[in-house]
Amino acid sequence: MKKKKNILVGRKMYWLSGLILLVLLGSCNVMKYVPEDEKLYTGAEVELESDKALKGKNQLKYEIEDVVEPAPNKTIFGIRYGLYFHFKAEKEDAGKIIKSLDKRFGEDPVYLSDVNTSRTEEIINNRCENTGFFYSEISSSIIEKDRTASTKYVVKVSQPYLLETYVYQRDSTGIDSLIEASLKDTELTKGTRFDTEKFKAERQRIDDMLKNKGFYKFNSEFLIFTSDTNQYDDRKYDLYLSFKKVAPKEALRPYKINDVKVFPNYTLEASDTASATTTTTVENIDFIQNQLIFQPERLRPFITFEPGYLYNKRRNDITTRRLSSIGTFQLVSIRYERTDTNNRDSLGELAARILLTPAKRQSVRLETQVVTKSNSFAGPGLIGSYQNKNLFKGGERLDISGNISYETQIAGGSAKNLSSFEFKLLNSISFPRLIAPFKINTQKGYLIPNTKVSLNYTLLQRANYYNLSSILFSYGYNYKSNRFTYWEFNPISVNYTLVYNESAEFSQILDSNPFLARSFENQFIIGGTGAMEYSELVEKDKKNRFYIRVGFDIAGNLLGLGQDLVNADNQLLGLNYARYLRADLDFRHYIKLWRESQLVSRIFAGAGFPYGDSKSLPFIKQYFSGGPSSVRAFRVRSVGPGSYNPPEASSSISFFDQSGDIKLEANMELRHPLVSLLKGAVFVDAGNVWLWNDNPALPGGQFSGSWNQEIGIGVGYGIRLDIDFLIIRLDAATPLRFPYEEGGTHWQQDFAFGRKSWRRDNLIWNFAIGYPF
Repeated sequence: MKKKKNILVGRKMYWLSGLILLVLLGSCNVMKYVPEDEKLYTGAEVELESDKALKGKNQLKYEIEDVVEPAPNKTIFGIRYGLYFHFKAEKEDAGKIIKSLDKRFGEDPVYLSDVNTSRTEEIINNRCENTGFFYSEISSSIIEKDRTASTKYVVKVSQPYLLETYVYQRDSTGIDSLIEASLKDTELTKGTRFDTEKFKAERQRIDDMLKNKGFYKFNSEFLIFTSDTNQYDDRKYDLYLSFKKVAPKEALRPYKINDVKVFPNYTLEASDTASATTTTTVENIDFIQNQLIFQPERLRPFITFEPGYLYNKRRNDITTRRLSSIGTFQLVSIRYERTDTNNRDSLGELAARILLTPAKRQSVRLETQVVTKSNSFAGPGLIGSYQNKNLFKGGERLDISGNISYETQIAGGSAKNLSSFEFKLLNSISFPRLIAPFKINTQKGYLIPNTKVSLNYTLLQRANYYNLSSILFSYGYNYKSNRFTYWEFNPISVNYTLVYNESAEFSQILDSNPFLARSFENQFIIGGTGAMEYSELVEKDKKNRFYIRVGFDIAGNLLGLGQDLVNADNQLLGLNYARYLRADLDFRHYIKLWRESQLVSRIFAGAGFPYGDSKSLPFIKQYFSGGPSSVRAFRVRSVGPGSYNPPEASSSISFFDQSGDIKLEANMELRHPLVSLLKGAVFVDAGNVWLWNDNPALPGGQFSGSWNQEIGIGVGYGIRLDIDFLIIRLDAATPLRFPYEEGGTHWQQDFAFGRKSWRRDNLIWNFAIGYPF
């Protein structure tokens, strides 16, 4: 699989490199290929007119533009690349590269002769009527130039028809009362604009409601809407809901589940479920498996229905989602069979069959990597991992991974010879159930909470400075309460850090900076962490989407409280332990603009407050600013704290101490398509970090009322290669405003892009995987 992905990446890079080469050569003037008797079609303009203020005018214009046909040939920076490849590939001497690019990106030319304005006017009128704007007047014109032509459609929109009454026309069926009662939840209220999409949504809402009441055979197509405008002279309408005459009788009665069987070892190759003979019954459900794949008593809580329950679509979907979330099964399918073929009673009967196809239980992965960072660090790495998705045959997932990497700073001057070696061993086991001294009813939840136990070890050797070992143990829970919201809570988190083999140079650095020395102390971090994450990014078609993450980290509070009561030292087993409160907020807003373009905004605010004997946060808990996912016009960890500006001679030292207890950051990025796989982005970033307490070694680093004068700002442009399973990002940025004064001002005074020395200091390149936010 990995080999196939590498081949795929290679092919796409091959096409892309050819594309970029041709564009750079300036060979994309396609007008010379257009026949003399044709004009190249460049698109349409839509103009809306109305006698009165029109609510939803912009949305209507967007919908009309979406249906106007034909679409012109795509362009990027005025270059019709798809059309160019098409014309070049038609030549007899076209090479393999051109033919490959034509196959991937080529487009047939769109000429004025392909435009049928009368047909397009009909489509626009149909869209207007479907959204309640009846009797609109539509006119079109053709704008011709020397070799190109475009169209313009003027739509004089009438006032829309608004709902006056919504009535369900009762029949003699048994579901009348259910439908009529559900109308209190409808979105078709008085004043609703006539809209066929809203009518479809209302039918689906009623269909879902009835399926959750047992009506297994019901279908939304059995419902029909009719409207009447004859009662009014002021653009109002009455809406009537009724059944189609073809609705079958079995669709109009509820069904009860009388039998539930689960097959945990179902395969398509051996699809005859009757061959499995070993049956275990747990709480009225039969689990049938000849070989024990999954313990029945562990699987039972994931199933939310049983014999005697009415069919319920919501319970069916929750059960499917829960079983899929375990990760043990590759395929989850629930099938229902009618068992009442001769039953004429009002209540039907169903047998449920839950078919579970196991995924591969164990996997091993080994890969090498080469990493380059914007702080001039580069080096190789080796990653290995082992995973078992069903350790104790109850869905327990064991993850073991190791990471060995070496990095060296390739910059010259005082920053040279700064290198590091890092080894990480990450171990965790996740249980798909709640292991706690208390009980919680999870029968109706979106998913069942997970319990996770982790034990991680990190060794960091910073050449010529120090070695740092860290052991982290955590015990906690994570839970997805709905498709948007995720919770994580670790009531037990113990982190032990040990700094040793300190060089004379590093000891001198710590001696001159007591605050930095405190953050590098050997100490325990004992406390708890938690986070709530709300993400609408799964809603791909939504115009406005939000992402919010709130996190907290508390250390040493209970332990410190106990020792304060007995006036004991702030130590455990002879070592200091950290006492602090830390919380942060990450807020993002995604706005769809046109086609594939979107405007993304982000605000991050975080603060850590050390208290008691702790004067600063532990180094691993501090905030940093600058780098590929931060303020990209500054190198990693090079911003702040506050207005602090490290001397040039101490650039390698500042790598350690340019951190803070407080962080504020804002980003805005306009993302837009370039060519098929290539995306672009214009961005602006701003932010900084600050200290709670004054540090004489970092003048200007403390948070004060002038914090807004210490914001670093940068602008830039990025190119992103969006391969289905991977996003490779290259951003270039330059500082617009420095957090410190330079030459009597914070603002960049000289944009000398042509000067090599200026580019070296002010043009920052960030290479990364994935979007920055």
